[in-house]
Amino acid sequence: MALTIPEGATASTYKVTNGRLETSKSYEAGKNISAGTAVVIKAEPGNYEFLSTTNTGNSDNDSMLSGTDTETALEADATSYFYRLSTNETGDMGSVGFYWGTEDGSAFTNGAHKAYLKVAKDAADGAKAYPFSNDPTGIGTLKTTEKAGNDAIYNLAGQQVGDTYKGIVIVNGKKVIKK
Repeated sequence: MALTIPEGATASTYKVTNGRLETSKSYEAGKNISAGTAVVIKAEPGNYEFLSTTNTGNSDNDSMLSGTDTETALEADATSYFYRLSTNETGDMGSVGFYWGTEDGSAFTNGAHKAYLKVAKDAADGAKAYPFSNDPTGIGTLKTTEKAGNDAIYNLAGQQVGDTYKGIVIVNGKKVIKK
């Protein structure tokens, strides 16, 4: 059924874009969520009353978020990864996000009134988690380039000198004695 967001709460749908979890659509207090739309609710601890409405609300066709009303075994799909809404393995409350529900990211049994994310394997690029935090969680790849050496020669006073200079000089950041 369609629901109205109560005061003090927000609801969001999510999608994965360029390997990052992002909010697809947000619903503020007083807005309606269309029937069948899976959302994640954010609010301070407390009791909130979500009123049913005859207004259809706004759906979100870009959302990758799904949910189940009863405990449900998700349908296997070899082309997708399945992520459970939870915390990391240590239960750190600052780590809330979507994590593989199984060791290999395959379908799992989802709890009643629980959200999950289904992401195509080619879009997920092997990601095992999508935390809500926008902080970087790791470095994917590094590109290195060979630094060109500086052929300039400097004396100990930091003045550039020529090849014929005799004494202690600095070449490529190292002290060298030229005789």
